[in-house]
Amino acid sequence: MTDATRLDEAYRLILDDQHEQALGILRAIVAQEPENADAWWLISYTVDDPEEAHAALNKVLALNPGHGEAQAMLATLQREFPDLAPSPAGVTQASPVAEPTKAGANYDFDLDSDPFAEVLPGAKAPGARSGPGGPFDDSFEGEPAFVNSAQSTPQTLERPETRRMRTSLVPILLLAVVILVVLVGVFVLLPRLNPPASPTSVAANPTVPATAAAAVNSSTPTAAATVAAVATSAPTAAANQTALDSAAKATAGDLLAAGFTAPKVSFGSTPIDANTMMASLCAKLGPDLQKEVNQAMDLIAPQANQIRTQIGAAGIEVTSCSDATQVLYRAYVPIADISAYVTGGLKDRKTFRASWKH
Repeated sequence: MTDATRLDEAYRLILDDQHEQALGILRAIVAQEPENADAWWLISYTVDDPEEAHAALNKVLALNPGHGEAQAMLATLQREFPDLAPSPAGVTQASPVAEPTKAGANYDFDLDSDPFAEVLPGAKAPGARSGPGGPFDDSFEGEPAFVNSAQSTPQTLERPETRRMRTSLVPILLLAVVILVVLVGVFVLLPRLNPPASPTSVAANPTVPATAAAAVNSSTPTAAATVAAVATSAPTAAANQTALDSAAKATAGDLLAAGFTAPKVSFGSTPIDANTMMASLCAKLGPDLQKEVNQAMDLIAPQANQIRTQIGAAGIEVTSCSDATQVLYRAYVPIADISAYVTGGLKDRKTFRASWKH
């Protein structure tokens, strides 16, 4: 493989960001041909070490003192790294140039044009083809940009500091990917590690009716709403039952205190309402029976009014004290009429008794 072919290969490797492979080829070239200015120029542009770049540039200028790009790059490098050894005697130094606009760069220079477009000794002028004896003979096809600057779309190389910056971003990007994966895993696994409370626990509660436990096992929103309603209404139902029991006990006590025999109070369905408070007692058939019924109803009415939101009516049943199967009197009163009578102070007895249903 000729030096021209190897230079072309090295240049293409540099464009592909394969600097180590390119340096291997270039160092092999200068080992065999120490005066190959093209190879030294590529080395100066490829290495990351300022001292190596400094030495390569001095070699380029020693071989080709008129290499303007090498002069500018060497001046920039020495300004950025003043501790570098001065250039050997005989190496042409470029005049001082303005400070680069990018602070902190290792050795910044103009890349607006191909940095390897400089024509070295023995090379042809831009647009011309080299004759025999030049660094690249006419038989070489596809010369690199540093040989033929007249290419329609010339390529430029990446700056060393830009390459280092891009390389340093790789671990940061990898860390970001790892964090993203961890966050996704947390959001996916967290609901599984903390599942919602099992609805079947409601069925284990003896205070919840069996229908509620069955509704829990349903997956429909309506069933879930039913369970919630049952659970919420359980304390209310218990309170209602307590109020009914208290009213029944108080009514029986009032009747007993008034001299009625064996009074009992219960709740059930009657011809006028499904929720009726019914007082049962015994009496003797005679002229005083109606008077006793009226007295008993006056005692029942205030207690029934206390639970008016839970019942629809109140009633009385009088049986014979000598024969419990013999009903002497039975009547029912709607709770609305009872409330009106009690609110009126138990005064409008005529209207109240007219509302009784027999």
